[in-house]
Amino acid sequence: MLSLWIALAFVSRHSLIDGLLQPNDFKLLNRVAEPFPDPEASVSVVDLSSTDSSSEWLTSNEEDGTKTWTFDISERGCGSARVHLSSVNLDKDDQILVYGIRDKRKVRTQTFTRTIGDRVYTRRLWAEKIVVRLRMLSSRSKSYFVIRYVQYGDCKTDNLNATKVIPGVCGKKDWKNAICYILDYPDTYRRASSIVQLQFVVKKTTYVCTGFKISDDGRFMTNFHCLGDAQVVESAEILDHYDSKSCKEDKGRARRTMHGDRLVWTSGSLDLDASIFTVKEARKADFVPCVSLTSTNPHFGQQIDLVEHPLGLMKKITIKSDEDVKGVCTIDKYNGSWVFPKYWCYECDMAQGASGSPVFDYKSGHVVGINSFIINDCPNFGAKMSYVKKAAGSHVGFCSSEAVVDAAVRWSGDSSVYIFRGSGYWYYNESCKCTRGDPLSITEYWPGLPDNLDAALVWTDGKTYFFKGTMYYRYDDEQDRVEDGYPKSITSGWPGIPDNIGAAIVFEKSSKAFFFKGTEFWTYENDRRSVRGLINWETWEGLPSHLDAALYLSKSNVYFFKKKQCYKYGVVRGQYPRATCEKFRGLPCS
Repeated sequence: MLSLWIALAFVSRHSLIDGLLQPNDFKLLNRVAEPFPDPEASVSVVDLSSTDSSSEWLTSNEEDGTKTWTFDISERGCGSARVHLSSVNLDKDDQILVYGIRDKRKVRTQTFTRTIGDRVYTRRLWAEKIVVRLRMLSSRSKSYFVIRYVQYGDCKTDNLNATKVIPGVCGKKDWKNAICYILDYPDTYRRASSIVQLQFVVKKTTYVCTGFKISDDGRFMTNFHCLGDAQVVESAEILDHYDSKSCKEDKGRARRTMHGDRLVWTSGSLDLDASIFTVKEARKADFVPCVSLTSTNPHFGQQIDLVEHPLGLMKKITIKSDEDVKGVCTIDKYNGSWVFPKYWCYECDMAQGASGSPVFDYKSGHVVGINSFIINDCPNFGAKMSYVKKAAGSHVGFCSSEAVVDAAVRWSGDSSVYIFRGSGYWYYNESCKCTRGDPLSITEYWPGLPDNLDAALVWTDGKTYFFKGTMYYRYDDEQDRVEDGYPKSITSGWPGIPDNIGAAIVFEKSSKAFFFKGTEFWTYENDRRSVRGLINWETWEGLPSHLDAALYLSKSNVYFFKKKQCYKYGVVRGQYPRATCEKFRGLPCS
């Protein structure tokens, strides 16, 4: 009787999303957090599917056969827009041009030159105006299309204060902009780079959800009630790094935009409420790091956190909870959990638009669930990842935890830069900021060096040293080979430095070498004992532990590598960490 009462109470309060959710999907769940619309939405749609409504924006009908429609983005209090076209049929040589106007200049022109079909989604433009032009070269041209609607984004929203009642917020609102946690919770901030915002259209209404990358080959996961249909996936925009640069207010824009391609797998119901999809821009997807999904269930009381896009806002992180005894988000016991055996329960704040966000185990950083829905405003629920992984099987793909870079060094002879990984190495050109060609064999071109190096550095004697396991190698630059008598043990040549180091670096005009392993680092000087310390904010500002490699290029260009990301020393906000393959073009992304 309890579950029936809850179902009647909440299904009557909240409508379903037509075409995505069916009444029988509510066998287990009672209230789904609709992605949108919402009065606080940062996206909106203007419907232009009728001739009369679209003609309002027809600013010219020129004699040369060019028709122009102009839509003012900034006048609506928004920062970006995207146009949805349909019934596109162009004669030979006719064109549709779509571009933005920013500071009285054209930006990012997109051209369509053939019959495209019923659904055309232009790229999102951050501009003051967006312009659609139909250019017909013949007076007999029969080209036509329909401007179905303009989807605005980055619109100004009202301030969300702690006293306003928002479904999904338990007590007062505890989420903050992701950048707010860069100092106190650096690991959570770093894994937030795997989260994207989804904007998609159902029946001329824009909805917003959250998603996250789950595999090296560019698969993403979100809720079934968000992207549970192939056509909806095709309409979806995926905004990567839609983060604010300010802790107190939303300022910024997405670093890159991708578009939905294929629905790989879906649970088909709200029993698990999960879907897996891919994007058209595979290269862009390579820049988004994936997260590890776990089949291990955390215990009750274990700390979790959410990374989400609630209410269509820029990326937020929820770590604290004023409703939990510990003051932080935890997996809770719930007396109705027997109704939802495949779901976690927590009083970690979310809201519409946060559907599909990952539930992270705070300590390991693994995803233990996928955030899904709200019951009676609080608590909130997410499907257990152990059940989702089992149901999806091989469709989940694989997220590698391997390092992209094993070792890197700037050669002492001619200042060339070499990057090593596995059995291969790349020559890095600083002029083009890219590698030259495919990787070459280490054993063939570096006589005497082994594969799978741990670290490399140029020491004060001008020699280049390589480290692997318990041994180190000194390389003869003139003879182009490992010097006679090497390798030697690290303990004999570098007293106090541990075996199996993760990274090593020497700064220019310095007599110190820095070695990193796990959560610790060692400082080494000639004829002096090494000094041991912890990698933290006071010692190495903004760097993570368990580094894989380090590279000194210049005083203002010092890089550290961990798995698929690189960190620029001294830059703790904004552009870093970044995907290593994005910064060092030509390196593999996984």
